[in-house]
Amino acid sequence: MPLWVLLFLLTSPLAKSTSPAHKSSLLVDLWDITVMPLSVFLTIMLPTIAMYLDPSTVSAKDHYTALAFWQLFPIWHYLAHTILSTVGRTLVGPVDGTTQGVVTHSAYLSRVRGLYDLVFLGGVMGQLPVLLLALAPDNVLSSAAESFPWMKPYVTAGVTLSSVYVPLSPFNYPTVDAKSIGSGDLAPLAVHFLHWDLYIGAGSLCLWALYVHRTTVKKTSLAVLLAKTALWFSLGGFASAVAALLWERDVQVLESDYDIKKA
Repeated sequence: MPLWVLLFLLTSPLAKSTSPAHKSSLLVDLWDITVMPLSVFLTIMLPTIAMYLDPSTVSAKDHYTALAFWQLFPIWHYLAHTILSTVGRTLVGPVDGTTQGVVTHSAYLSRVRGLYDLVFLGGVMGQLPVLLLALAPDNVLSSAAESFPWMKPYVTAGVTLSSVYVPLSPFNYPTVDAKSIGSGDLAPLAVHFLHWDLYIGAGSLCLWALYVHRTTVKKTSLAVLLAKTALWFSLGGFASAVAALLWERDVQVLESDYDIKKA
């Protein structure tokens, strides 16, 4: 992800607000926006769900097969997305809002708003349970675990804000004895790896979104922008912050251009 972000900033007209191609580059084919939720569900979410199924339901072989399949999700997503969008264009034709092959600004904003909302809400839904586990009083969590036994492992895990959001130092990582590894012993190492994977990957994407927002939405001060980003992050993590930043960027670019044309 950091390499993609760097390549984007060096080559894409969207990274340069003064570029003549800046506005037109945003207006992707509406079928690409329309099929995005389905292609993400089929190629990323379904394999993820399979990885979380109870061992009594899924064998170890099937579990690791799903895990291996998920690792190649960029390839599966590209293939599924290309096929779905091509089928839509071929069988149904242009989506409403496309005139003579040109996507109108209002149609793009209407479609992409739904996509950004979906990403933002997905981030909130994923983060809200974590916040509840970390911030709810112990007596509330204990009562919830008694009422819903499936919650007990999460309640007894001792989830805190620091354990969720603050990664261990790269030089102070968990260790295990390779000669006596038991079930679950690798979990701390997996969490350590995923912490840094998240911050390096999604963190670089958030910095990229901050940059393109900053180069486009001039009226917002840096302090206000950082405060809003922190609020969005607290609600839904990096995904929600990036979705909100890009939505504000799109609105600023396309609505300002539309107002200029009307004048």
